[in-house]
Amino acid sequence: MADAKQSWDEVASRGADLGSKLREHLDGAGTDAEAADLKDALGKLGAAVDRGLAAAEHAARDEAVRQDLARFARSLSDALVASFAEAGHELAEALKAHRHDPESPPT
Repeated sequence: MADAKQSWDEVASRGADLGSKLREHLDGAGTDAEAADLKDALGKLGAAVDRGLAAAEHAARDEAVRQDLARFARSLSDALVASFAEAGHELAEALKAHRHDPESPPT
């Protein structure tokens, strides 16, 4: 299992990649017609996401889906707990180092 930092780095990396690609398409929509087409496509994407969320809500009534969701929630919780534990450890180490050398700023 990947450590918490790797997991969150992957989420951030995927989000940044997606944002960059979307920005390129938005910036590259040269003409008004192309910009209108892109706006229409993004509107359709938003509508599809809405339909997907509605389907997910319906699926949540399925016992197998609820069990999978519970497992997913536990995994997410584990990742968050690990992330905060690592952050807490790093903060404690920085404060301990600062106590030994109060002239240096905490890192």
